[in-house]
Amino acid sequence: MTALNGGKAIPRWCWHDLRRSFRTGLAGLKVSPHIAELAIAHGKKGLTRIYDQHEYDAELRHAFAAWAQRVMTIVTPLPDKVVPLRKGT
Repeated sequence: MTALNGGKAIPRWCWHDLRRSFRTGLAGLKVSPHIAELAIAHGKKGLTRIYDQHEYDAELRHAFAAWAQRVMTIVTPLPDKVVPLRKGT
């Protein structure tokens, strides 16, 4: 991460921050909390673990696809909004 940040350290950064950002992002995308928890590999709890045997594959695919689309909007700027600040060398 330091290399990706131009050689400057990111204070108190850890890989778990990516999980937290992902989980928070899913909430922002209106993914149901129980689906978001499954997406970060938290298992079902209590009686739900026993009685709810549904795998939620389609719901998880939807959550991952929505997150992928959100990330792409961040890392891929729209061409009409890109203004070159200087010429490349």
